[in-house]
Amino acid sequence: MKFMIIGGGGREHALAWKLAQSNKVKEVVVVPGNPGIAEEDKCRCMTLDSYEDMVEFALKEDVDLTVVGPEAPLVAGVADLFRAKGLAVFGPGADEATLEGSKQYSKQFMDDFGVATAQYQCFDELEPALDYIKDHPYPLVVKASGICAGKGVTICLDQEQAEVALKNLMVQHVFEEAGQTVVIEECLVGPEVSVLSIFDGQRIHPMVSSMDHKRAFDGDLGPNTGGMGTVAPAPYFTKEARQDFMDNILKPTEVGLKKRGMTDPACIFFGLMLTTDGAKLLEYNMRFGDPETQSVLTLLESDLALILKDAVNGNLKEDSMHFSDDTALCIIAAGEGYPGNYVKNIPLDFPDKTGVKPFIAGVHEEAGVMKSCGGRIFGVTAKGKQEEARQLILDYLDHFKDQPIFWRKDIGVLK
Repeated sequence: MKFMIIGGGGREHALAWKLAQSNKVKEVVVVPGNPGIAEEDKCRCMTLDSYEDMVEFALKEDVDLTVVGPEAPLVAGVADLFRAKGLAVFGPGADEATLEGSKQYSKQFMDDFGVATAQYQCFDELEPALDYIKDHPYPLVVKASGICAGKGVTICLDQEQAEVALKNLMVQHVFEEAGQTVVIEECLVGPEVSVLSIFDGQRIHPMVSSMDHKRAFDGDLGPNTGGMGTVAPAPYFTKEARQDFMDNILKPTEVGLKKRGMTDPACIFFGLMLTTDGAKLLEYNMRFGDPETQSVLTLLESDLALILKDAVNGNLKEDSMHFSDDTALCIIAAGEGYPGNYVKNIPLDFPDKTGVKPFIAGVHEEAGVMKSCGGRIFGVTAKGKQEEARQLILDYLDHFKDQPIFWRKDIGVLK
C-alpha cells in the first residue's frame, strides 16, 4: 500500500514512522513533512501548493489511503475533496469536523445526545457575556468557539480575569474570527485524560488512554500550550473510569453520529476530565492529538496500516488494536518564549540513542543544517517502566541543555 499524510509536525512524524513499520506499506508520502520524517525508512516528503494539488497527486500516484493530520485542513474540507474523486481518506469531512471546529456546535451536540459534559452558555455578543459572568460562581472557563491550536481557553478565577478573557476574544480579536463566539463553562476539577479512538463510520474503537500536560512549566504552571508531553496509559484512568466514559460519553457520541448521518472514518479524540461526579467531556477533536499520538503509537503493537484500511472500509474488528503493557512517555522540547514569541533558527542535531525516539516538529533544513522554525520543536518518546522511560528521555534531552530550548522535567514523575 501507498499512504499519503497531510501535515508536517510531530504527530505526522509518529504516524509516518508507525505506518512505515508495516510490511504491507511500500511508501509513505508526507506533505509537506519535515527533515526528521524525510530520514525515516520508506518515507518521502514533498511540497504541494493546494489541497487540489494533493488530490491530483493522490490520483496520479495511485495513493491507496490519505491520512489528514492537522485540524485546519479538515475544517476547510480537504477530506471532502478526496472523497469527491473516489479517493480513500481517513479524516472527517467539513461537516463532521465542525465537532472540533466549533465548540458551540459540539456543546449543543453533547446536550442533544446526553453526553456528560460541563454546564455552559454560548455568546456572540460582548454585553450579554459580561452580564452573565457577574452572577456566576468562580472559577469559570472562557473558551473561543473556533480553532486556536489548543490555546483559546482561559481559566478565570474572578470577574476581572473573565472580563479580560472575553475582551481579548471579542474586542481585541486575538484569535480573529475563532473568538467571535465564546463558550463560558463551569470549571471542572480533576485529572485530564485523552482517549484517541478510531471511528470506522459505524463504531468507535478506543485506543489506549493518555494524559497530556497543557501548561508550559513544571508543576502545571504558566500559560496553556498545545501540549508539553504525555504519559500513556493515563495513570488515573481506572477500569471504573473507563466504563463510565464508555457508558456516558462514547456510546451517546456513537448514537449522535449515527443520527446526524456522520459516517466519515476518522480519529475521534475525547478530551476528558475525571471529576468526583464522574467522567465529563471537555471537547472533541476530530483528528489524532499532538503529542498524544506519539506516546499512544509507541505502545501500539498492531499494524496501523491495516487498522486504518479496515476503518476506511467500515469493518474494523473489535479486537484489532493491541497495545503494550509498558508505559510510554513523550516530552516536548520548545523554543524559549513559547507559547509567546519564541526563539527561532536554533541549529539542531539529533543523536542516535537506543531506547528513545525523537519525533521532529517545528524544524526545517537550511543549507544542510536542521534549524528550529516552530514553538514546539520536537518530542522525545520512550517506553518501559515509567521512571526508567522518563530518565531515558531526560538523558537524551540533556544533549540540548546549552540551547535556548526548554522542556518540562516533571512529566511522568511517579506520585
